[in-house]
Amino acid sequence: MSLAPANHMGHAMAQGGVTMPDMPFSVVKRDDLVPRCPHCAQELADVYMRTKGAGFVEGKNVLYFCHHCLKVLGFGQSRMI
Repeated sequence: MSLAPANHMGHAMAQGGVTMPDMPFSVVKRDDLVPRCPHCAQELADVYMRTKGAGFVEGKNVLYFCHHCLKVLGFGQSRMI
């Protein structure tokens, strides 16, 4: 019997894809918790952002980063057209 390898989230890998468990997913608002930076482990009371682009035809690119260590936390993009 062979077992499929698991990815970092613990889900079984299928033929070229990921099978997700049949559990409902919910988003819970928690204002009593302060997230931590995955790089420096400092509390993130603030997250800095930097933008580039007009936001119209070109689109607007957003970079989010830690205000302690200045390492990137994520990217975002929006387009009006």
